[in-house]
Amino acid sequence: MKTSMKSILVIVFCISLLNSCRKDNHESSQGTMVFKFQTKGSTNLKSAKSAPSASFIVLTIEKSDGEVIFNKEKLALSYLNGSYISKDLALPQGNYNLTEFLVTDVNNQIIYASPKKDSKLAFLVSNPLPLNFNIQSNQESILMPEVVQADTSKLNEMGYIGFSFNVKGLKFLVTVLSKDSNEAEYKGVDSCNLTINIYKNLKLGAANEVNSVYVNKGAGNYILTFWKLGYNSISDTLTESELEKYSTKPLRIILKPIKCPSIWFIGGCTGTSFLDYNPNISISPITNQIIDYGNGHAEKIPLQISLDNLHGNKLIQIYGDIKSIKSLQFSGDRLNYNWYSSANIDAAVSLENLSLFGFVELDGISLKNMHKLKRVNYWSANGPLDFTNCNSLESISLYFYFHFTPTWDVMDIRTNDSLKSLSFDGTRTVLYGKNPVLTAINISPWEYLQSVSKEDLNRNLIALLASVESSPRSGTLTITQRVTSPIIVYDGEGRDAAEKLRDKYGWTYTPDILNGHIYDDK
Repeated sequence: MKTSMKSILVIVFCISLLNSCRKDNHESSQGTMVFKFQTKGSTNLKSAKSAPSASFIVLTIEKSDGEVIFNKEKLALSYLNGSYISKDLALPQGNYNLTEFLVTDVNNQIIYASPKKDSKLAFLVSNPLPLNFNIQSNQESILMPEVVQADTSKLNEMGYIGFSFNVKGLKFLVTVLSKDSNEAEYKGVDSCNLTINIYKNLKLGAANEVNSVYVNKGAGNYILTFWKLGYNSISDTLTESELEKYSTKPLRIILKPIKCPSIWFIGGCTGTSFLDYNPNISISPITNQIIDYGNGHAEKIPLQISLDNLHGNKLIQIYGDIKSIKSLQFSGDRLNYNWYSSANIDAAVSLENLSLFGFVELDGISLKNMHKLKRVNYWSANGPLDFTNCNSLESISLYFYFHFTPTWDVMDIRTNDSLKSLSFDGTRTVLYGKNPVLTAINISPWEYLQSVSKEDLNRNLIALLASVESSPRSGTLTITQRVTSPIIVYDGEGRDAAEKLRDKYGWTYTPDILNGHIYDDK
């Protein structure tokens, strides 16, 4: 009997529908598991920045009857709010046992593990492996195994007998010590910095601690640079075979403490290439100062210090006859590769001139109590400067370039009674004191800011009037605009203050803000 085409289509449709139902039933019987954990035996788990460098978990999962479902499965990790969280793992619904759980860094080096029941180190956790868990269909479950710090030498004690998997990294041990020429014994150095071939920056552990360091194999020579504030830097180049000699016996690094006054700078270059950008430092007079470049090289101070290929987290220290320095200058000339730093120049107690030119950011620098400082010239002054008790300071010249976003809103010159001239952008509040000899003020908006707003100018005029009334004097206020169209920049109390400064105290304005508008002065 012939089967009609219509009947065939019905049969095909039913088969397809049946397969679809089977597929839907299979998918609906699956759920997912996410592994979440915090670490024990570590004091560093505070933030994503300071957390240990865990990148993957390696786990083994069995069914309740002992059938292995996943054997040494590798899952990527994320870090969120103090915990590590794995990529989700799909499993059919049912009961399972987690029998192995290890945590590795990016180089596949084991750094944490969950001990197994009846192992020597099982007492370190409340619930050793195996951990039973259940997967429900269309639900996400979370399992939180406990882990402790570990490496391959401890795995047997945790119950991982004969455990191994392909390790691509190279491990070596290092300890950092210090010994002054007058000291009889070596002392441990706490939290030393280690830079490996520029690309990897590490913070080593507590004093006298043997640190495990992991690097990728196949790099050829490994340049290890050890540096810390208050010590000379040391750099050494080792081959892969030489590093392997320190896999069980630590490499001992001996730093020499700097026992004399120093000034220091920590910073680097922005951008992706540093090969053609050399920021410079100049000091004078040059007497008996030493510079440590933070790369294991130290020398007597040259006429001009070129910080070749300066990268982030590099410490430059100048020490010796710091008290004789009267002039300190930073310079840089590349828009897209600006130099940035935190710094401390407190020991330069005789400093008279500080200049920061070009695309240089020097955040965190304090000039407080530098009693001999006379002149500050800061180009791209995005970070706050503290002028407190700089009672010899005569000139402040600040230029705010558009490339940087200024991070300070208030400039305090209340303790600078020797100040004669002030140049700034006009947008920040100035806290004037008496300032009895401050007679030249220049307001120069930062690049591409069309003008000083009415509100900013009014605020500055009112504040200046209060200062002049407390210490009567005449002077000149110059406003440098960078636009060609006229802009009104005064009204109300600001105009009243400007008139009083002119009529009662003899202040003059360039251009004349009391006759209508300010025009571009070019």
